[in-house]
Amino acid sequence: MESKIIIKKQIIIWGIVLTSAILLIIGFFLIFKINEPKISYEYYINDIKSDILGTNLVRYDCNKDITILYDKDVKALSHSKLDSDTKCNLYFEDSLGNYIFNYAYAKDDDTIYNEMDNVIGYTGENPNNYVYFNCDDYSNKDTCEVWRILEVVKITNEETDKYRLKLIRNDALMLGDITKFIWANKGTNEGFSTANIGTLLNNGYYNALSDYEYASDTTGLKLDFSKIGLKNDKTRNMLSTGNFKMISEHYKNGSADGWYKNENFGINIDVLVGLPTISDYVLTKMDTCKNVAISNFKTCSEKSYLDKNEGIWLLNYDTTNNGTYPFHLENGSISSLSPTFKYLIYPTLYLKSDVIYKGGNGTLDNPYLLNY
Repeated sequence: MESKIIIKKQIIIWGIVLTSAILLIIGFFLIFKINEPKISYEYYINDIKSDILGTNLVRYDCNKDITILYDKDVKALSHSKLDSDTKCNLYFEDSLGNYIFNYAYAKDDDTIYNEMDNVIGYTGENPNNYVYFNCDDYSNKDTCEVWRILEVVKITNEETDKYRLKLIRNDALMLGDITKFIWANKGTNEGFSTANIGTLLNNGYYNALSDYEYASDTTGLKLDFSKIGLKNDKTRNMLSTGNFKMISEHYKNGSADGWYKNENFGINIDVLVGLPTISDYVLTKMDTCKNVAISNFKTCSEKSYLDKNEGIWLLNYDTTNNGTYPFHLENGSISSLSPTFKYLIYPTLYLKSDVIYKGGNGTLDNPYLLNY
């Protein structure tokens, strides 16, 4: 009996010793971790302080002599051995497209962003996609118009990540009493680029002509775009051509998801200024409406910032033996009709990939700033 008691006491003693040793090791480890040198970072994108990492790290400044390595593909930072606490400022030079793509992934909010085939689009009734554009002076936002970013398109055939922005004017074109325009003259078989609406946007509006001759039905008008067209060569030089694509009527019974995917392989429309497409609208409502047929799209109740109080012309059209029938968007419904109807025009365009981010957060009170 005494031997059993002695053995139990020895077990208890060894247990206490072992526990004390483990606690001592843990204590030393915690003390080491607490005293381990730490590093902190501040990020700057085009010299503007940011709460997210950029893509193209061009330099860094640290208060200690260390080396920083950055893997931009996975947004991972590493550094050489630290001897003491260190603070580093990281400086990135990124395009506005880079910034928005990175921001979308950092925030991971699928109620705002919708990704399809290397394209990020904005969803909802009023997302933060406002941007200053068409400025007299891009360093002075008071000289700019407010536009919206429809999409950020990743250019996949480039060795480095590049992104092209697609913009739409926030307000419809209005020239005095003229607020609505025909798409084309009755009976025409013309496509967008040569129709009335295409030449109006790519000649009168693009060049800001003061005496543009416009044929509305049988009436000839002189339109003055000098105050409402693209303001200068700097703005015109930002535009990228050859990016508009569209498909037409015979897909209308397909789903929204199918329409979007098919339109990527659609007809190329080689213009600088266009109109929003059906795919642009589809992308703003894709999450809840992707299985809805285009012909029944009005049944999809999700709100979109492209929904307007009046009908707007779209880039898409269908050509038959009887002429061209363009599509329009009205009250959430998409349909084709005679080109002589009159609807609102919202100029839409693509920007080159090297347009840079200069500030703002995309809200209506603080739109993105860009420069070129």
